[in-house]
Amino acid sequence: MIDAHTQSETLHIVCCVPPHEARADDPHYATFNRTRDRMVKAGLLKCWIDNADCAGDIELHHDKVEFSLQQGVDLSRFAEAFPEFSGKSDDEFREWIEGPGNLLALCRIHHIGVLGVHVLPYPVWEPQKFWKAGMAVPARLVPASGHDPASDGACPAAASAP
Repeated sequence: MIDAHTQSETLHIVCCVPPHEARADDPHYATFNRTRDRMVKAGLLKCWIDNADCAGDIELHHDKVEFSLQQGVDLSRFAEAFPEFSGKSDDEFREWIEGPGNLLALCRIHHIGVLGVHVLPYPVWEPQKFWKAGMAVPARLVPASGHDPASDGACPAAASAP
């Protein structure tokens, strides 16, 4: 068995975001608000990760297609992965972007914080949902300024995990 260890990865990501409406001007933004209201009434507005690290207000993450990237999605290619979209119009797709099928409730830390889906690579973000209590999370954001990989140290609690 390989001992617990750390791995450091440095990324500088440049996102190329196509032109898009401001959220407030989007005619489908009302769908987002209705979805959020329904989730509140149904008691579903809790973090999907739902672990001891949860912190901050609950936010809705565009899970499959980010709002700002919808103009770049080829609907016919999307329908290959999601057959229910076969024959749907661009307007129906944009409505779906803001609806329950594309929204995931996350606390702020698991959405855009140091343990967030917008920060960590997905293969180390998603296991947080199923992570053993008492073990260090599989990854965390370390600010680039002044970071010394030698200071990462051992993975806390990893050695004692069963």
